[in-house]
Amino acid sequence: MKFLTTTFLFLCLVYQAAATHLLGGYIQAKPVNGLQYEVTVTLFMDGIRGAEAIRFASETKICFGDGMTGILPRISVTDFKNDPAIKVSVYRTVHTFPGAGSYYLALSEQNRTGTTNFRDGDMVSLALTTALRIDTQPNTTPEIVLPDNIFQAAVNQRTVFSFPVTDTDGDSLVYFLSRPITTKNSCDQTMQTVSNYVYPNEVSRQGTFKLNSRTGQLIWDAPTAQGNYTFAMIVREFRRGAFLSETRFEMILQVTDKQLTPQPLPPYEPVVEQMLVLGVSEQHPEALLTLHVYPNPAQDQVTVRLNSQKPSKPRFQLINQNGQLLDDIRIETPRPEHEQRFDIKHLPAGMYFIQAESDGRFVRQKLIRQ
Repeated sequence: MKFLTTTFLFLCLVYQAAATHLLGGYIQAKPVNGLQYEVTVTLFMDGIRGAEAIRFASETKICFGDGMTGILPRISVTDFKNDPAIKVSVYRTVHTFPGAGSYYLALSEQNRTGTTNFRDGDMVSLALTTALRIDTQPNTTPEIVLPDNIFQAAVNQRTVFSFPVTDTDGDSLVYFLSRPITTKNSCDQTMQTVSNYVYPNEVSRQGTFKLNSRTGQLIWDAPTAQGNYTFAMIVREFRRGAFLSETRFEMILQVTDKQLTPQPLPPYEPVVEQMLVLGVSEQHPEALLTLHVYPNPAQDQVTVRLNSQKPSKPRFQLINQNGQLLDDIRIETPRPEHEQRFDIKHLPAGMYFIQAESDGRFVRQKLIRQ
């Protein structure tokens, strides 16, 4: 009997340690010295249902985008704004990159918390990414400051979540809503969007769910049903019109019924996802670049069209999830519009990036290879 009891308790402990507990998170990179960067992973966890799992989550694995991986030890676990229901688990290491270039930091963790707006979400891994450009000018990727209302909303009440992302270098930031992504492991090239995900307001097809691209203010007008709702946003960073970094942030919004007087709902609007126009600088309007990638998703061949407000000699690159350059095409004839084709039928299915560079300014667009 003692053996059976001990075995039962052990199995319960294993189940609790593997229970759904991940709420979201993001990756940040800070320069230390030259090509040496401090990489920090911040994960948000369910402090109530995932208490035992949090105790076991003492490290996380990350892919640095240069062919190397690392194990990041946990340096702290704290309550989010003194709320024990949400734990903030921070992991950190220092990594030296091989040289200047663009790198794609990525991680994948199991045991995501299930939510209302995508089916079987607890069976889908949580994937976080940060794209980082390293050159002669050191750059710290944005730090995301979390809202005071602790990601909580009330049924039938317009709710505002503010993300005053701080950038120590004073660079320009642009915000976009995005669908969550998933993959088998940190360095898996088949990273893809969650297929059955719908945005929070699309569950009931009522009201609006909008993110201000300049301020990072998220407005849900308004939740109509209780539950947990996942959302993801992308923060892109520019310096004088040149692309520097892209940080993917994911989190869960908790909606409860507080028996408040319902507020009138605006007409339903589908969510506007990330735009194709990047690299806009208010100080340098001539730097406007527009990148179109089609078809997307694609199977055999993809066409890329770049428009600029002045003649340019761009460079087109095809990059995989690990930051490896797969194809590199330089154009020597200056024109305001360029069109280029990439043969992708030999590539495995998954997510890639098409990047165009012109006069030190970058435009990047995701490409899905089916």
